[in-house]
Amino acid sequence: MGKDITIKIRAVEAYNKDGSLRETALKFGIPHNTLWIWVNRYKQGSKYFYVKPWNRLSREVEEKTMLLKENNPSLTIEMAKKLLSKQGVLISNKGVYDIWKRYNFVKRSIEHPFSPFAPLTPETKCAIEYIRNLFKNKKNNNTLREAALILNNLPSYPIGNENILQEIPERLLSTRRKLDQLYSNFLEIPIPDYFKKIKRVRKTLEKRGYFYSSIIAGLLESVALHWMRTPEQGLKLHSILRKRKGNLRDPVINFELTLSSAMAYAERLQVEKVYEYARKCRRLLRLLPYSSFLGSYGDLMTSVFDYKEALRFYQKTLKALSGKKTPQLLSIKIVLCYIMAGEYLRAVKASKRVKIYSQNKYYTSYAINQAFLSFGLGELGRASFLFQEALKKAEKAQFRNIIYGASSGLASIAKSLGKVKESKHILEKCLPLMEKYRLEREVLIIKFMLGKYITKKRLEKISLFHLFFLLDKAQKNLKARDYKCVFDFAKKRGLINYFHRIIVFIPEPVLAILKKGKDTGLPRSILNLPVFRKDVPVYSVKFLGEFRVYKDQRYLSVRLTPKNTSFLIYLTSSREKSIPLDNIYENFWYKSKHPSTNLAHLLVIIRKFLQLPSHYLYVKEDKLCFNCYFTSDYGEYQEHLAQAKALERAGEWVFAKKEYLRAFALFRGAPFRKMYDPWSEHMRRVILNELETEALHFAKSCIAHDNEIRQKKRRMPSAKCRGGNMADVKKVLEKVVKIIPGSEEIREMVK
Repeated sequence: MGKDITIKIRAVEAYNKDGSLRETALKFGIPHNTLWIWVNRYKQGSKYFYVKPWNRLSREVEEKTMLLKENNPSLTIEMAKKLLSKQGVLISNKGVYDIWKRYNFVKRSIEHPFSPFAPLTPETKCAIEYIRNLFKNKKNNNTLREAALILNNLPSYPIGNENILQEIPERLLSTRRKLDQLYSNFLEIPIPDYFKKIKRVRKTLEKRGYFYSSIIAGLLESVALHWMRTPEQGLKLHSILRKRKGNLRDPVINFELTLSSAMAYAERLQVEKVYEYARKCRRLLRLLPYSSFLGSYGDLMTSVFDYKEALRFYQKTLKALSGKKTPQLLSIKIVLCYIMAGEYLRAVKASKRVKIYSQNKYYTSYAINQAFLSFGLGELGRASFLFQEALKKAEKAQFRNIIYGASSGLASIAKSLGKVKESKHILEKCLPLMEKYRLEREVLIIKFMLGKYITKKRLEKISLFHLFFLLDKAQKNLKARDYKCVFDFAKKRGLINYFHRIIVFIPEPVLAILKKGKDTGLPRSILNLPVFRKDVPVYSVKFLGEFRVYKDQRYLSVRLTPKNTSFLIYLTSSREKSIPLDNIYENFWYKSKHPSTNLAHLLVIIRKFLQLPSHYLYVKEDKLCFNCYFTSDYGEYQEHLAQAKALERAGEWVFAKKEYLRAFALFRGAPFRKMYDPWSEHMRRVILNELETEALHFAKSCIAHDNEIRQKKRRMPSAKCRGGNMADVKKVLEKVVKIIPGSEEIREMVK
């Protein structure tokens, strides 16, 4: 570009003011001929100092050529040339090709094949530089309008400059620029809102006859529908897009449309259709030199639970990137494949290279994956915490995926600990939601976990369901060869982690193999779970009220001092299987000269109370380790609360209200009575503040919901609406005010 555009603007403005070409040129240190070119370009109306080459066709001809492709996406260059000649426009094949290239109809960027953005051209480069300078000097309504006018008149938007597009209000942009803006906004705004906007853009483009651009918009709409788990709507949209594209042989568009259909059919468990479209995708991949499409095919393989094949394509994608920075999402997918294949140590190493923070848009998927990994490593406390984190951070559009993943995971944890009723309850409350959303795949998986056999033979072609059929056979026969068949199949298809999470619901084949003294192929972390080892105790500690402890669901009646009780609760709160000794000393004996002696005495008392052999709770090096499992009513409270909030955000108030009530029902009184150590004091404040906040939030949500119902009844008297939340609000608040008598806000609400 030569000189910076700021210098060009200043030089032209100085010339317009002084009127001396040579003096102005000398002042800015540029040849006077160069300044004269800039002045002429500016006078010709090219504010961003771009003048079309002499041999470029007029804007009118360019628009005619562009509209031919927009109106008829399957039109070829030769056909367009003939149609233009009939209108009196003589143009070569190269001329048509160059125009379509500028509008991004042909020769898309290898890095962004699916994007509506085009590679940077001299024209778009000048425009972007001018707008940057415009915003740098002053950004107001006038400059935003000027920038929008320039961008709207460009043939296409250049790749890598999305930040400028984001600064311009949607109302100022043309429909095609709105499409560009929405493409760059994917996952940056809530998916339901994104879906409404992209659908509106597609409809507008169709009305104006911009069918080619409407196909691109439709494919983005299809991606949004896939995220919202609505395959029926997706398939209807695909049918419309196929009619729009006609005989268009663009491999990028054909691949995206075929892949979207395959994913939708996978959701609906139409197995034959899935594999038919998967074969088409494989054929199209030969024509596509784009790394991103290899990864997309890997995604399709995960939808049919073939994680081994998915990993192969993700690794191909990684290889195709050839030394470039690995995208975060691809790294997460590779880690998931390692987890599913049961390669836990490899997954741990790969996870360390993926830095995902709680505000990241991929955090919920990452948290669910890490929870599956923690389960495979036998770290049930950490797994439960990560499932709760995923629920807390899940947005409305992610809810269907997250509620299934978290609920099935929490049910597996409960079943692993021998809590059969709790596990069944988690699955039974999730099942109606999955049925409501018509998620047939998830419904069948939950039913299998509940012990209901899947009779649909056509599903055997899907790896996971074939694994279920083999497991059912192994459970009935309890033969070693049947179990080996199940294990080998899971290993072959990369489904070991699924196998580990499912086998806890039908442990009989594993117990039969162990009884015979044969190898199960399961890692020690899984075999040490209480569902397989009856000698590993599970303690349930209840401290949200009067302190109680249960060992394997049997009440322990021996009493402890407040200090010992506090220490036991502290053990229960750990998410890991070990606690650094320094943390224990700081919390309980920060003034003591011999904290290790105090800990040794306390451990003797705790082991005696818990009826626990010394090798289950011991000090090793600088950590306190335990080989038993602890759960607490506070942990249950947090689980119910996380699910309630996720359900509320998703608009499922009836289900959310039940979870809120279950959470508040766990409080039987104030926790940590007569416990005054620093940790107990801190936790008392945390729990009571949380209880107060959540009780007020529940009350306000109930009131808001009742108000909505009253308004709806006024508008539609015949509508059936469920209200009556105030009785529950009063009951909860009266209970909370007894626990926290000093809460003025709750007292006011009770009145």
